[in-house]
Amino acid sequence: MGLCVSLTPGASRAIRGVVVVLALSSGGCQAGPDAGLHRSDAGLQPLRSDSAGVEMVVHPANLPSGPVVTALDEVLYGAPMGVGTLELGGVGDADLLRDGRVVVLDRLAARVCLFARSEPGDPAPPSTACLGRAGEGPGEFSGILTLAVLPLADGGFAVPDPGNGRITTFSAGGEVGSTLPFDAQVVIPEWRPAAGGRVAVRLESRDDEILAIRDLAGAAMDTAATLPRLSVAPAVGDSRWPLLPARWVWDVGESNEVAVARTDEPGYAILRDGQMVRRVSWTSSGAAPSPGEVDALYRIVARRLGQGDDISPEVRSTMAPPEVLPFIGGVRFGPGGRVLVQLPRHVDEMDQRVLSTLRAEGYGGSEWLVFSPDGALEGRLRFPGNGELFRVRGDTLVGLREAEDGTQAVFVARWPASVGG
Repeated sequence: MGLCVSLTPGASRAIRGVVVVLALSSGGCQAGPDAGLHRSDAGLQPLRSDSAGVEMVVHPANLPSGPVVTALDEVLYGAPMGVGTLELGGVGDADLLRDGRVVVLDRLAARVCLFARSEPGDPAPPSTACLGRAGEGPGEFSGILTLAVLPLADGGFAVPDPGNGRITTFSAGGEVGSTLPFDAQVVIPEWRPAAGGRVAVRLESRDDEILAIRDLAGAAMDTAATLPRLSVAPAVGDSRWPLLPARWVWDVGESNEVAVARTDEPGYAILRDGQMVRRVSWTSSGAAPSPGEVDALYRIVARRLGQGDDISPEVRSTMAPPEVLPFIGGVRFGPGGRVLVQLPRHVDEMDQRVLSTLRAEGYGGSEWLVFSPDGALEGRLRFPGNGELFRVRGDTLVGLREAEDGTQAVFVARWPASVGG
């Protein structure tokens, strides 16, 4: 049976809004009187029931595969794979500005680059402008701790940079605008643009991880969900550091509803106005990593420590491999309220990003499950090569393409009409 959801009241907080605690347990779920599996032209349909006002959608153990559609890139930005001569070294985020330009955060180079939009087949390279450099001055970035690019209603964009303790806004022309101080006492490792000119953030406290909608300056903050803190530190009684720890992944939709999932559980939840309205899950026994996969994870650590591919026994003894490999790499809202769930990449294809303590980086692969707004599986969407899907703007997809040699480019593609019709 699929995962159950219990809603328990959270403690009152200074942040405005309803506080909801997601407690996901692996016990069996009791189906309501109207629940039942039935078959249609699409195959086996999910079981649906109601639990305290939350719609429970449980898919069969083996999800119907549905059509697998490869998204064809409209344009790739960044040399040598895409148009232009600019090489991108460590893309952390990308989006579309109001005028259609592609804005890219290159964390490794500590800069933000703007690409003029090109049409498919256009031989002319797009005009490109890059802003910023590594540093602490106006318009400069800390680099790896620069977290996102957030388009603004005036055509410009904002860049949250905890490494420099501030959020910097830029005009549509690239001029430095206002600088908003960043509360160093609040850990905010993830940011998303939200509806109404606001932003969605994930905050970390000692016991909780909070998803909230706020304005750029941090005022008028409304809690969308309160999640149990998933530690990336050693467990009590175990001095070893976990490899591939469970992480929360999430996204915010056009109406500011939230989709949230755990990487170690097969399912996701939808919250609206601070209340859970739907839980979609599929049953799976999971898979423990093989000895070869455990060795592959140790090799990632060895490379991070500069030990080549051979990790020392001393360091190996300080690491705890996962009991179960991830089920999910990410979640995004798609066109028309659809939900996209990223399937994990194979361990052999993972790299040092999975060691991040900020968020679930590098967990996901190139294939995404596509669910309808009511939780029915519509098909699977595949992107060429490994990478990431950053944003869905209407029927336009913005993401990252990675080649086997680590070369990166940002793609802008159209949603395939054959998925979800």
